[in-house]
Amino acid sequence: MMMENPTLSYLSSQTVAEAVLAHLWQQRTSHDPPLLHLTGSPLLLEKLWSTLYFLNVIDAGERRELVAKIARFPDQTSPEVSWQSEELLIRGRREFNTLTRVFHHFAQQPDPSLTALQPRAYLPEINAVVMDFVSGRAFYDECFTTRGILTGQGRRRALQIMERVGRWLRWFHHLPLEHVPPERVFGPAHTFEALLAAVENLRALGVNPEGWPRWVETLATLRQINHHEQVWTHGDFHLRNVLVVQPQDGVLGLDTALERVDSPYLDLGKFIADLKTRRGMLLSGGLLPPPPVSRALIRAFLIGYLAGQELALLPLTLYEGRFIFEKWVQSLNVIGETFRGRAAPMETALRTLLINPAFRRIVNHWLDAVRVAGEARPDPYGMQAATYGNYETKAYYLAD
Repeated sequence: MMMENPTLSYLSSQTVAEAVLAHLWQQRTSHDPPLLHLTGSPLLLEKLWSTLYFLNVIDAGERRELVAKIARFPDQTSPEVSWQSEELLIRGRREFNTLTRVFHHFAQQPDPSLTALQPRAYLPEINAVVMDFVSGRAFYDECFTTRGILTGQGRRRALQIMERVGRWLRWFHHLPLEHVPPERVFGPAHTFEALLAAVENLRALGVNPEGWPRWVETLATLRQINHHEQVWTHGDFHLRNVLVVQPQDGVLGLDTALERVDSPYLDLGKFIADLKTRRGMLLSGGLLPPPPVSRALIRAFLIGYLAGQELALLPLTLYEGRFIFEKWVQSLNVIGETFRGRAAPMETALRTLLINPAFRRIVNHWLDAVRVAGEARPDPYGMQAATYGNYETKAYYLAD
């Protein structure tokens, strides 16, 4: 929820509004004060690493909706830190340059339904990126409701948007790789190590993978993956970082930093893992969305992304597995921090009866997928004889 917090010690909205107006004033050819002013009270939205300020500006009689985004530390209380910390200044400048680059990249493709945020200015004095406000809703909030995925019309709409999301990510991955620092280049070996680290964290939380079927064989298969394709990855591509905008259910990706060059399957795997491990899936025992709907959504996403190309199944299982395990760890840590003291029995019940069984089902299917991917032989139809769990599939995820 966006709200103005008068007790906020971080940075007043008035300070941000004055800085934005000062910048707009410098851009004007006519310096007539009445033609440029703020209307209404600014709203703000606090996030972990930034604060968003929503401003309504009257410029020469026209109303403009702007957003000023200021990088900050999660525990920050002093506003000066945002424009005095070299780390945050680098974040702010890099985000502006990234937004500019991504916006121009999407302007080169012909589909008006695939868009990117347009940055307007970078204000170094308050380390703020100013951009146009885009009216839309997160894909998850827009479509992953009971009405959105359980009715025929809502399901068809969700599938169409999902296919569009795949095409958005495909075009994003076409960003040219230029002047990439070596420290930003990663690959399957790094993700395999991250997967192992997540599993060690699960062990510390009482989950023992040694009892899982084919666990040793699975690790041996994943350790050998060497996928050479590299792209600028989004890095945080999930259902709430995709905005559905009108008209015609356009798609806009949010919160990319261009900080990592890796396999394109990093973004694909994270997005699919996010769909499979959302709260609704966990709380419903994997029934919301129903399994056939989930498979159809994944299929639409991959069809949009692949555009007829073959799916590299093993790399996808590697990256997806990493994010499934990381989400499992995160879920256990959240309930552990939420239910303490007298509420500890509730934590035990949630862990034993809900979270761990839900993730075990997800991981069992994933283990089957790794086995199938390791055994399948490529064919012109993309490993059409592969199986995923008990489901007959085309190229693992592409089942009807």
